[in-house]
Amino acid sequence: MYLFQIFQKFHFEYNPSLAKKLLATSNVELIEGNTWGDTFFGVYNGEGQNNLGKLIMERRQELTAQRKRIDTYNTLGISRGAVMRKRIEK
Repeated sequence: MYLFQIFQKFHFEYNPSLAKKLLATSNVELIEGNTWGDTFFGVYNGEGQNNLGKLIMERRQELTAQRKRIDTYNTLGISRGAVMRKRIEK
């Protein structure tokens, strides 16, 4: 599962249009449906663990939190670079 977490992080990080679409889903439960019987990563005939859907929803939460931080920085007139420099200086 760890590799899938890493993949999801970079998948949405390097594809802003896809990240935007994910954020547009708000708090809707995402279900990885399939027709090939995968009940570990998805749901088949109403049965399954939906682990891929859960990973994508976790990434959505991370992106939402990241967006809120950026909005806060922008509201305060602080650049992200200034925040990173302060962290390094500490």
